[in-house]
Amino acid sequence: NRRLQEAALTDPLTGFPNRRYVIERLEQEWAASLRSKRSLACMVVDLDAFKPINDRYGHDIGDIVLKQAAQALKRGLRTPDVVARMGGDEFAVLLPDTDEAGARLLAGQMHALLQGQQDPQHPRLTLTIGAAAAEAGQLAMASELLDLADRALYRGKTRGRNCTVAASELAG
Repeated sequence: NRRLQEAALTDPLTGFPNRRYVIERLEQEWAASLRSKRSLACMVVDLDAFKPINDRYGHDIGDIVLKQAAQALKRGLRTPDVVARMGGDEFAVLLPDTDEAGARLLAGQMHALLQGQQDPQHPRLTLTIGAAAAEAGQLAMASELLDLADRALYRGKTRGRNCTVAASELAG
């Protein structure tokens, strides 16, 4: 039963937790942040122009590139942070005890690590990252934090990709 549950919560390609897991974990981290009155940040990370890589080089190369990108994301995080594959070329990152400035710093590290570790024989990737943070009690529900990060990601895509946009920039 334990193996079945782990399989249901794990992405088979990257070995990362999947969307189901991150939604459950977000609720847990949200509750903990409310109890301890601490901030919680969330990022949604999208690999820019990943579909053309699969189309041009095939899914085997696409899978290699995706795994490399996933490992770069993970190396940019701290021990308590959680990165999960949401599906396709999109990842979610939960950042306990992190405000927006901290999320931006970690996003910058992810950009740098991805660029620094790419195999020159494979197509180059860039990231667009949407980041959102909330202090305890600032939002009504945990899902709002993920929605804000997703909206910030979309804004980054419309700005030309390969950037990080924080939710605080959405009003402007």
